[in-house]
Amino acid sequence: MRAWVKSVIKKLLMIGLGSTMIGIGINTFIIPSHIINGGIFGISLLVKYLWGFKMGMTMVCLNVPIYLMALKYDLSYFLHSLY
Repeated sequence: MRAWVKSVIKKLLMIGLGSTMIGIGINTFIIPSHIINGGIFGISLLVKYLWGFKMGMTMVCLNVPIYLMALKYDLSYFLHSLY
């Protein structure tokens, strides 16, 4: 296999593993303990705790402008973010 294919596969596996670990941590520790975090994630938690909106949908809606900027400036960052 070519080196760039191995690099892309490794990057996608790491993104998938990291996303899985974050999902487990969020659902196992942060949400049940009502802990507030920073960034888009923290804003989504606040909206969930205050108004009962679903956290996942809130995160997607808040990230749309960031995704659009990534699409405009760096296609690879946009594609990795979607993954």
